[in-house]
Amino acid sequence: MRPLNALLSELERLGVLVWEEAGRLGYKAFKGSLSRELLEELRARKHEVLESLRLGRPPAVGAIGRADRTQPLPLSFGQERLWFVDQLSPGSPAWNVTGALRIEGALDLGVLERCLNEVVRRHDVLRTTFAHEPVAALAGAPTGEHYQVIHPFAPFSLPVSQVPVCDAAELHAAEQRQLQAAAAVGFDLARGPIYRFAVVRFTASPSPRDSGT
Repeated sequence: MRPLNALLSELERLGVLVWEEAGRLGYKAFKGSLSRELLEELRARKHEVLESLRLGRPPAVGAIGRADRTQPLPLSFGQERLWFVDQLSPGSPAWNVTGALRIEGALDLGVLERCLNEVVRRHDVLRTTFAHEPVAALAGAPTGEHYQVIHPFAPFSLPVSQVPVCDAAELHAAEQRQLQAAAAVGFDLARGPIYRFAVVRFTASPSPRDSGT
């Protein structure tokens, strides 16, 4: 009998998810990804698998290999929840996560742009969309299943806008308006991208007293 870690690693390679629910072993896999022999082995060793899950033992055997991008990848549980909510209310901004960083002084826009491009290039999740029907690149995906599509990296430019402000109070109000406007726009999970970056330059504008009006 092979080591338990070898079994868990094979399940991970095939995209099979396993979990414990009310003391029972649950699993999820694409149709055809689990052979009869592998399913029988999983059932025969369910108590070992459950114990491993309870102890939080990682199924790693050596380095974690890169998943095969030519095969359909199932959605994670978090992605499934997000997809379900989006089907109920397409494009809803309810689950948007926004953030802003204030930079005072000189900003090298080119460096910032290159850094953000590198972040997107290195992280597949930022280049991932959700699909419901098989596409040519993933023809093996069974009909009716939801899965991930990881797109190749494409360089992008940062949009830059300017907003004139008179004082600190107006600056704060303008920042809040920008954040609220960005948060109110939803995303198309099937087409992407699932992120947005923008640079807003707040420039000093003359007050009515300064301008003599």
